[in-house]
Amino acid sequence: HLSIRRQRQMCIRDRVRSLSPDINSSPGRDRLPIGSPALQELYQLHEDRAAWERWQVEFTNWAEPSIREQFVDGVLRLGVGDYLPGFFQLGNLAFRDEPTDRTDYQQLRRQRAYWRALYPLAYESIVREWSDRRRLNPFLVMGLIRQESRFERTAQSTAGAIGLMQVLPSTANWIGPRAGANLVTPPSPSPKTRLPLTLHGGVVVGPSGKPKPKPIDLKDPEVDLAF
Repeated sequence: HLSIRRQRQMCIRDRVRSLSPDINSSPGRDRLPIGSPALQELYQLHEDRAAWERWQVEFTNWAEPSIREQFVDGVLRLGVGDYLPGFFQLGNLAFRDEPTDRTDYQQLRRQRAYWRALYPLAYESIVREWSDRRRLNPFLVMGLIRQESRFERTAQSTAGAIGLMQVLPSTANWIGPRAGANLVTPPSPSPKTRLPLTLHGGVVVGPSGKPKPKPIDLKDPEVDLAF
């Protein structure tokens, strides 16, 4: 039973991984539920830093924000790359206890803007490029980055994993020379996104009984993402 169940799970995983949906990120943005005309215009023009600075003037109810205020605060934080606090603001909307807040939250989560904010398409061009090259589902890659680092390029776990996909330095030191790049301290998010897409997930057991890395071919377009 467990074997059959596992086989089904692997089949579903492989189908999802091999899908190639188009990332349709329209340039238009949904209107913010609150905010002055100046704030709305800056947001629609993708002037995120200026919109965030304007919000600092308009948002005065920091101690007890409404559902809409907390949502806008989270959205604008994401716009300036302040991902962890932004996701915190958005995620905590579901835990508001007041009946009016619960009603407002249920109305908000029925809107497209809520889900677009909760699952942003950060680093879209990089993910699109390398997903196409490796024949991977770009949304699977995007989801992995969101889960592992919340899109924080400088994220570092207690285990020492770093970067968008939380790669361990030991893994980086092994694959880096083979890929002709230094994965540990790159100057931009590109290598941290690219190299995990070229890493084959899997190990083989050597004569000593200890796992050792399986040889990989970085030019093979069928190489998987390493989970």
